[in-house]
Amino acid sequence: MQPTDVGDIEARSLFRLPSPSLTPANLVDVARVIEEGFASGLDGAVVIQGTDTIEESAFLLDLLVDSDKPVVVTGAMRGADAPGADGPANLLSAAIVAASSESRGLGTLAVLNYDIHAARFVQKSHTALPSVFLSPLVGPIGALIERQPRFYARVKRNPNLSAAVGPPAPVALVKAAIGDDGRLLGALPGLGYAGVVIEGMGAGHVLADAAPLVGDLAAKIPVVLASRAMTGPVFTHTYGYPGAGIDLIKRGVIPAGYLSGLKARLLLGLVLRGGRGGQVAEASAILILALSPTSCWGFPFCSPNGLMEIGQNENCRRDVSTLSVGTLAEVECPFQNRIQRGKCEMSDLICLAFKELDTADHFLNELRALQKEYVLELEDACVVVRDGDGKIHLKQSVNLVAIGATQGASFGMLMGTLVGLLFLNPLAGMLAGGLVGAGSGALQGKLADYGINDDFIKSLGNTIEPNSSAIFVLVRKAVEDKVTPRLSQYQATVLKTSLSDEQEARLKTALSQAA
Repeated sequence: MQPTDVGDIEARSLFRLPSPSLTPANLVDVARVIEEGFASGLDGAVVIQGTDTIEESAFLLDLLVDSDKPVVVTGAMRGADAPGADGPANLLSAAIVAASSESRGLGTLAVLNYDIHAARFVQKSHTALPSVFLSPLVGPIGALIERQPRFYARVKRNPNLSAAVGPPAPVALVKAAIGDDGRLLGALPGLGYAGVVIEGMGAGHVLADAAPLVGDLAAKIPVVLASRAMTGPVFTHTYGYPGAGIDLIKRGVIPAGYLSGLKARLLLGLVLRGGRGGQVAEASAILILALSPTSCWGFPFCSPNGLMEIGQNENCRRDVSTLSVGTLAEVECPFQNRIQRGKCEMSDLICLAFKELDTADHFLNELRALQKEYVLELEDACVVVRDGDGKIHLKQSVNLVAIGATQGASFGMLMGTLVGLLFLNPLAGMLAGGLVGAGSGALQGKLADYGINDDFIKSLGNTIEPNSSAIFVLVRKAVEDKVTPRLSQYQATVLKTSLSDEQEARLKTALSQAA
């Protein structure tokens, strides 16, 4: 069987380059050609290249090609004249997968050695073996068996970052090593880099002496923290010593979720296109949403036919427009309380204002106590204090609990994004179109899901007065008859909730009973 037996083949040769010499700009051109081919009626695309950069090429195409039609990247580990050459088999397998209707809607795939990998997970793991490509976080999502693709998991497509905008901005990739004091970091902005990805040790750590340099760099250009380990997420609320994840996030670094440094670099470069590199707060906000663990994109879901779906459930009412390619929950089903009976459940947002400076902190301590009693489960919380001079102080207290209060930082969770944008950058033009491209839809969509609009934003300035405080909480679940009596000792104004009308009315009643 030959690829021509699969269907009508239209061959195009765009570049004759070894894969280490391919550039992101080359891949943008490939994405444009693929989209033109799809517009003309082609049903799938196979991209053939050297294997050195397949994991990066596939991920870029996954982000750039705006179509549900299959895009498959393949190559060969053995030369055509070598015994057991794998090129012909890989090419035929790629053509079969690209021509299959079962491959639609999965984003870009990498097909080699009969394994089918999702672009966001695939990695090259060896210099010589034909079985070189692995997806160490989740495994292959399928395999070619009896000349038919068999999918064991389905991965929803990533939201599109248009190829029309051009190639990624230049982003440096720096690997942390034992004893590395980070002396090179300060030179990176002057070398023309728009952003930096740091591959930290373990779960995302650097030398303690390098941490201040990382913070200084994050104040100038966006800095994303990945891990140099083969796979696994960056930790965001476990280690708080100098140079560890919590400390670096406090200094303004953005955690990369499960993305490798190679792929985080490409995502950051695409976000920073159009000169956004100089707008650190704006670019950081978009990246926070892109890599937020609170996104429904990436949570697994068991479909009726028994396959595991990794990505956004069709019934999910959250994040339908949010860029989130850096999120993956454990491949189990159901995933805690988020996925029940085939539906993705959304945490409830509760925003309360208090007349005193310290009441929000006391209220949060009460919530923590309830959580320890297993009658309340919080996803995130942030205390907002406006001092006598009118200055805003933000304290993210759940995900960053190990280091206590943090003031004016870039946060790695939804609450930090939401509250940070509300107060540090009051969205003067964002909802009206101040942010452009995929990030605009992401930010607006996530805020809109919780009823955050221009009217609410304008009202905040009048509600949270000097010498007062507020709390923003995301609640996963609560035993209402246990929680409400404990909270009734606090008098608060309900600013906004995503509760039902009945639930919100009961909350207002409880919070108005305090003496």
